[in-house]
Amino acid sequence: MGPSARWAFGDAVIHEADLRGALGADRVPPDVVSLALRGSIGRWRQILAEARTPTLLLRVPELREWWLGVPDDPGATAVEAPAYEVFRALAGRRTEDQIRAWGWDGDPGPFLRAGLPYPFRRASTQLAD
Repeated sequence: MGPSARWAFGDAVIHEADLRGALGADRVPPDVVSLALRGSIGRWRQILAEARTPTLLLRVPELREWWLGVPDDPGATAVEAPAYEVFRALAGRRTEDQIRAWGWDGDPGPFLRAGLPYPFRRASTQLAD
């Protein structure tokens, strides 16, 4: 699953975001979210491949696009969401309804059923942070 330092960094950023949300403080800085998100996306790519989901084009407007599956697949499902929302969702801090509310151009079901890149479950109640 990659270097342990990457996982320690990601874990620290996830919990920092939890604390900031609980305290009503500013969000984790965007450059930190970007760095933490890259490891999460890589691991989620593996989870989706193991689940044999269709290709997903994940558009994060302030960062980039990721192909999770076959690059340039004309039958891919696309979704657009802000970096912070993807970061929080992949760490189990968003409900299924919150994820379904992203800008999907197809059925999010296969991607939701595949699970998260960490040993987490999705949030059972909506978090606003």
